[in-house]
Amino acid sequence: MDQKHRLIYYPDSILRKKTEDIEDITPSFVKFIDKMKQICSEKKGLGIAAPQVNESLSVFVSPMTGTHIKTKDPLYAKDIKDWSVFINPRITKYSKEAVGYEEGCLSLPKLYHTVFRPRSIEVSYLDIELKRHTKVLSHWFARLFLHEYDHLQGILFTDYILGKISNGFDQQNDLEDKMRISQALTAFEKM
Repeated sequence: MDQKHRLIYYPDSILRKKTEDIEDITPSFVKFIDKMKQICSEKKGLGIAAPQVNESLSVFVSPMTGTHIKTKDPLYAKDIKDWSVFINPRITKYSKEAVGYEEGCLSLPKLYHTVFRPRSIEVSYLDIELKRHTKVLSHWFARLFLHEYDHLQGILFTDYILGKISNGFDQQNDLEDKMRISQALTAFEKM
């Protein structure tokens, strides 16, 4: 693996940088998408955004392809070539109903905490062929999209817990939660 395209860990500054939109699909960009998928797969992630692989580009990938209508469980691609690729994603609508689930992040290993996010969202994005898609995502797929989209904005899930930013929902964290997360981030900074 080349040294540039590797998993980036907190507190690397690229994780706090807002990404740039992609204008066209080049062979090197397609190769980069493949590298993102490889790293995500090796780390057993549910998704990975370009800043986590050391590029400030507006793209993320995931083995998740949807949400099962009845069970609300995630659906996954059977083959890595069928993974979801989200280029220049936008969120156009948020549901007013929140749901809390435990989240983690490949760039913050072994750190998990509940984050309240919208149950569903309407999104717009381009695929690898620059075809525009507009979809309503719900449950796990919406959560994945929101988490990875945050990476493209320079936001980490811990920002919600610490009250650094708000998504409009009460995160229901007490002082003990905030102290635990702050201590974990400080430990990452000293590594």
